[in-house]
Amino acid sequence: MSLRFDWHRVKSDVNGNPRYVVHWLVFKDLCDDENMTYDKAHKIAKEFGFRKYRGRDYGGGLVVQSYSLEHTEKHMIEHAELLKLQKKHIEKVQT
Repeated sequence: MSLRFDWHRVKSDVNGNPRYVVHWLVFKDLCDDENMTYDKAHKIAKEFGFRKYRGRDYGGGLVVQSYSLEHTEKHMIEHAELLKLQKKHIEKVQT
């Protein structure tokens, strides 16, 4: 399976676990939300174990530990689809 997003390998954590950074706009595209902000993307990403990347070499990034980027992406896409369905349901109920 090829990767859908542009992942950047960064220094491993103190325990040697591999870490990867992805730009927050990935979550804007996944959720089809034109009003997505960095804070909203971070809130969604936290559900997958992402944290804000504070390194100077990559601004606007969210970092996650992952031994399988394919599995991480699959999980992100499935969750984004669920969020879209929930959003449609809420809009339907409000009208």
